[in-house]
Amino acid sequence: MIKQNSSLKVTKGVLSILIFSSLLLFTACGGSSGSSSTSGSASLTGGDSTTPPTNQNHGPTIDTKSFNDSITGVPNIFQSGDKWKGLEYKTIVSPYTGKIWLDRNLGASMVCNQSRDDFASDADYVRNQKDCFGDYYQWGRIADGHEKYSSDRNDTQATSTSNVGHGKFIYGSNDWANTDSDGSKRSSNWLKTNGDSVCPRGYKVPTMNELAAETTGLSVPNKVKNRADAFNNFLKLPSAGIRYLDGSLSFQGFSGRVWSSSVGMSDDSSKILLFDISNAYWSDYYRADGLSVRCIKD
Repeated sequence: MIKQNSSLKVTKGVLSILIFSSLLLFTACGGSSGSSSTSGSASLTGGDSTTPPTNQNHGPTIDTKSFNDSITGVPNIFQSGDKWKGLEYKTIVSPYTGKIWLDRNLGASMVCNQSRDDFASDADYVRNQKDCFGDYYQWGRIADGHEKYSSDRNDTQATSTSNVGHGKFIYGSNDWANTDSDGSKRSSNWLKTNGDSVCPRGYKVPTMNELAAETTGLSVPNKVKNRADAFNNFLKLPSAGIRYLDGSLSFQGFSGRVWSSSVGMSDDSSKILLFDISNAYWSDYYRADGLSVRCIKD
């Protein structure tokens, strides 16, 4: 929705705003108003004359001639059914907090539809449900390709948290970077909602408190106490396992781990939700580990 006090600029033509009650009409007319730096885009339709055609019953109308321009002040907020990094996601509303979440882990092509307990073995579960597992992110890192379970490995710690310079999974140390030891920069990065981080525009990686409020918190009626509860939760969390800091993929089907954007107690750890066959709890995990990520609307 565009508010009347929004800052609007048009890269071509003159933008005339006609306000009738709560209806906002745009007419793009001929001329030039210079260029602008934009953060969103919209399609406008307008006539060739500065006087818009008039409909006797409904007042001014807008010609259907296409007029595509970029406008500032119109953010491309992610909507349910949109694609993000090549995959379609829908949104779900929490029955506990009313918060809006993506319906699956980042990198997953489907929502989990069966629990691990529906299968005789971990291997059977993985064969049937692996498409709902999603990617395995190192904590605070952008989606540069390292998150894919089959990505190559590199044993050299990154010297920058914003520009690693490659998409390889960094292994061999507790932390994938030798800078930002307190995690403040990477936590802030995962809390971004402008679409420059791992989550789509308008969304972020949840804090420990935000994820706990939907799973293990005191106010949750049906608390997550194990992997079966994690699947039965509205988030449909899978037992996707972990990509350990040595680069190996382990515990698929046996357990699940989900990153929060919150830092841990030590300089090389951050907070995760872990669930297995009989338990669910919060723990500190090394930032070089590759774990699941779910996004919440800010």
